[in-house]
Order: sequence, then structure tokens, then C-alpha cells
Amino acid sequence: VRYAVPTNGPVQWVVGKPTSTISTYCSSMTMHATVDEISSMFTPSSHQPKRSLVPGIMGEANLVTVASPSIDDPRHYIAIRWAAVRSPVPFIKNRDACFTHMDVECDGRKGWVRALKSIDLPECHHLRGLVRMDLLRCGHVVLESPGRPDCVQVHILVHLDMKGLVPAWIEDLWMKRTCQGLRALRKAVVAKRLAATDLVHQHLSLRTCELCARPFTFGTTKAHCRQCSQVMCNECSSTTTSSQEHRQALPVCTTCELATSTKLPPFIALDAPFVGLLHR
Repeated sequence: VRYAVPTNGPVQWVVGKPTSTISTYCSSMTMHATVDEISSMFTPSSHQPKRSLVPGIMGEANLVTVASPSIDDPRHYIAIRWAAVRSPVPFIKNRDACFTHMDVECDGRKGWVRALKSIDLPECHHLRGLVRMDLLRCGHVVLESPGRPDCVQVHILVHLDMKGLVPAWIEDLWMKRTCQGLRALRKAVVAKRLAATDLVHQHLSLRTCELCARPFTFGTTKAHCRQCSQVMCNECSSTTTSSQEHRQALPVCTTCELATSTKLPPFIALDAPFVGLLHR
């Protein structure tokens, strides 16, 4: 948890590129969400496909379940898992890892941690065409924002050894893609909330955008916010999904998405800039 904090932690994070084969990356974002919402995206009982939250995942398998969530401790989960990750370029081999997966709650400040660490399991054989990488300190850290129980600080920490010969710029690209999982997580929370709300019917007879007042001319595509019913132009619209199972694309206005509308409960608000790719 301490290593995932971008500031005032044991690691001095700076924007840059890796200087050795073992690199550490961190990405951080403040979201208008709850710890329960974020943790539910990764629990074994969740119907949310994990691959969409971790970009580049080719396949994964649960090898051994050590501890399952219970009624008294719904966010406690320990397992030994395997996963394969696609290389961002065709001339570098894909990677895989056998690792322990542990989900635990934080003591003191409300939060949740998803910790991954490689383990040497003889039964998990090395596969042809895949290079076995070493996860040293990886996972998600979700902490409730001080004084704001409706917001959480979400961090992705990636500390690993890629093994083999991987140029620094490719590793930089690879880890940046992994850190972009925060954006996928944000969209998943929006989709889950949207699926739990009543959608309004379309009404596209207006002649101007209700957000920016731009007139609709010939050939202009109108979009209809399925959350607050406003008619908008393309620049004022964003697309989300009604559910991760059916993945029906639905337009939502930027006002609803950024949680500034007073008509509805807030969706997601970015109260801090996307920190991006960092390394020690």
C-alpha cells in the first residue's frame, strides 16, 4: 500500500523511462465511486469480465482457491492463478505468470488491496511460445479519499521482471498499456451504474444541442443521453455500455458522466489528473 502512493511514500516517483530490467510503474486516479464498487469488479462472484479491466490479457485460469469470500468477509479472497499477457508488438514474445492473488481490506483507513506476486509452482509448466515473467509487487490499491466517502483514490502498481530481452521503449509501452486499466475500470463503474438505472426514451426532434447550444445542421448526427434525456451533439456525448454481458452501446452526455448534473446521482468525477506512467 505504501509503495503505491505517488507522493509522501517510501518511493520517489518520477516521470521517465526504466533504467534496468526490473522496473516499477505506478498510475493513479481519483474517481467518484466507492470501495465496494471497485472491489466488486474483481471478486470471483462478479460477472464483470476481468480481461476488460486488465488490457492485454490473453487468457487466465484459477489453479487453486485458498480462501473464498464469505458473508462476514466478502472482500477476502486468496488463490493461485495463471495468466498470459499479449505483447504490444509482434516481434516480442507474449508473457505469462503463475502468481498468488490476494484480496484484502485495509486496516484503519477504509480501503481494499488486490495484491499479485509470482510463485514457483511445479505443476504450472512453462508453455511454448510464452516467456514466464516474474511479478514482484503488482496489483491495485483502492483507498477512500480523506473527508470524501463518495470518492476513492485508485492506484495500479506494477513491479516486475519481464525476463528475456525487451527493449526499454517496448517495456515502457507495455506497462503504459497496463496502467491504462484505470480508464477501463472507470468505464466499468459507469456501465454498472447505468445498468441499474431506468433509461429514458429517445426524443430527437430538437434543433440545437441542449448542452452547448450548437445548431444541428444537415448531416449532423444527434445523440440522446439515455440518463438525463438531453439531446446533444457528438462533441458533448460519450458512449458507455448498458451491461458488460450484453455490451449494448448507449450514449451518455458528458454532464452525466462527469457527475455535474443535479438531476441524477453522480456517476464518475475525476477530481485529480490522471498521473499516468511513472517509474522509480
